[in-house]
Amino acid sequence: MLVSPVTRALPGIHLNFILILVGAATICAAAGALIGLPTLRLRGDYIAIVTLAFGEIIGVVAVNGQSVHVGGGMTLTAGNLGISAVDAPYFPGVGSFGLLNLRPWYWLIFAILLVVLFVNLRLRDSRLGRAWVALREDEVAAVSMGIPLVKTKLLAYSTGAAFGGMAGAFFGTYYTEVNAGQFQFGFSIFILAMVIIGGLGSIWGAVVGGLALGYINNYLIPDVLNGLPARFGLNFQLTQVEFGIFGFLLVIMMVLRPQGLIPERRRRLELTAKIAATDAQLAEGPDTAGGAT
Repeated sequence: MLVSPVTRALPGIHLNFILILVGAATICAAAGALIGLPTLRLRGDYIAIVTLAFGEIIGVVAVNGQSVHVGGGMTLTAGNLGISAVDAPYFPGVGSFGLLNLRPWYWLIFAILLVVLFVNLRLRDSRLGRAWVALREDEVAAVSMGIPLVKTKLLAYSTGAAFGGMAGAFFGTYYTEVNAGQFQFGFSIFILAMVIIGGLGSIWGAVVGGLALGYINNYLIPDVLNGLPARFGLNFQLTQVEFGIFGFLLVIMMVLRPQGLIPERRRRLELTAKIAATDAQLAEGPDTAGGAT
């Protein structure tokens, strides 16, 4: 269905990339809600820890699932083989994407990024987004004001997982396979570092953090600074200690600018000790106005 004529002639199931993108987002949204159920009582850093733990559990299940037989000679997963021979995207009028021509891939992921940014910005300014902020700031007060705790939290999990599923669909079709070895624990920490360096709670901060660490990881360290230790007589390359470099960057960021590169406004006020004065000014506003009247 809406696939390349060459691909259509091959055995197996073949779907258009847009359908795969929507399907991945839907399935991951349901999985995110399911994973979020055991963590409803957790807050802050504990949620991140449990989320990372679930990532490790799913990876182990994917690798060892080939030992679980589900009938008909089939196993739960393909083990280390994962999902292989993933079709390249195909769009009528554009044709199939090639692995040697990166320009179509760039425009495709750029379009996905624009969609994700648009949805995130609209969600941030929506009633649901304000409910998320209220739960983050004071869960007890938010619930007392009528915000449904379970539903709102699960929607947050589902939304984040849906975006992750869209990224995973692109990732799989770009590398033509998906296996657990591509998602090591260090990869999860790398994604978390993007958010922390960019600024927690900030949409544009996450974008800037991702661009900065992506540039450092994919170009600056391997292509520009990789041979720097040899100039000082050291027998190693920077790519061998890249996770140490990222850890050092996180420490420096936490010490010098804990709010991140582009922090969310309220978090910036909290970390610069200005939130109390601002809240006091807002609280005094109506009384002052009433007195003047």
